Amino acid sequence: SKTSFAVFPKDSEFVLGFNGNSLRNSGLYKKFSPMIEGALSKEKDYQTFKETCGFDPISKIESVIIGGSMGGDDGVVVLKGFNRGEAKSCAEKMAKKEGEDVKIEEDGKLMKVTNKSDVMWFAWLDDNTVVTGAGAEGDGGKAWVEGRMAGKDGLDKNADMTELLKQVDSAGTMWFVAKPKDASKMAMMGPPPSAMFGTILLTAGLKADVGLRYGSADEAGKFVEQTKQMMGAMASDPTTKMIADKTKMEAKGNDALINLELNEEELGKVMAMAQGMLGGLMR
Repeated sequence: SKTSFAVFPKDSEFVLGFNGNSLRNSGLYKKFSPMIEGALSKEKDYQTFKETCGFDPISKIESVIIGGSMGGDDGVVVLKGFNRGEAKSCAEKMAKKEGEDVKIEEDGKLMKVTNKSDVMWFAWLDDNTVVTGAGAEGDGGKAWVEGRMAGKDGLDKNADMTELLKQVDSAGTMWFVAKPKDASKMAMMGPPPSAMFGTILLTAGLKADVGLRYGSADEAGKFVEQTKQMMGAMASDPTTKMIADKTKMEAKGNDALINLELNEEELGKVMAMAQGMLGGLMR
């Protein structure tokens, strides 16, 4: 089932989502998965987890959604893909393997995990979707997860963020909305936008749709024109010229909309350029 955004606090400044199935099915992931798996095979903790619990945690993750204030400690995490019984059994096996004294108690849809004096609460929205966060720690954790599960003072009551969420596709590989109280956190060229939203979809190639919401149509239009001029000056390199040519921009009302679509070959060129730049920085 789809996650109700009411689980996030009403005054959240951002919501960020990752779609594990979309990522794993993408050509980019399939291309780099041998490298990723090779690196993970050298990670002792990761291998211990797989051997102890009997499954690969990365292949299990269906989606992760994070929301809250920028720089605050009110973050909420919604993780989908781990079965409740499987998660409990895995936690108990890992605790035994590590010789830790972990106690797991179930209370209806809630789960309390105690490790010595540390307490963490989890709320299961269904058998495969769990909610937790910074507020789930300690004595007040139970009331906090109950409140988030019930949608107490939830994000569904924030009209601006609700409207922004309608602009993104939660089936995308990654999507985000942001509306910070301090707009200067998103300062770019000229006046900063009041909000941002976007969806990135990885297939064999890449499709990205990003929007910047300004205080006026005039500000949105100026940003588009200035960015087009800047990108026009990027023609010194064939790959950067290709990115500039493939990027479509328009002002629509108070929004500056940016679209970029790359096929597999084009995305490969961008990745090669990025790897070269990273290699140069690390020398």
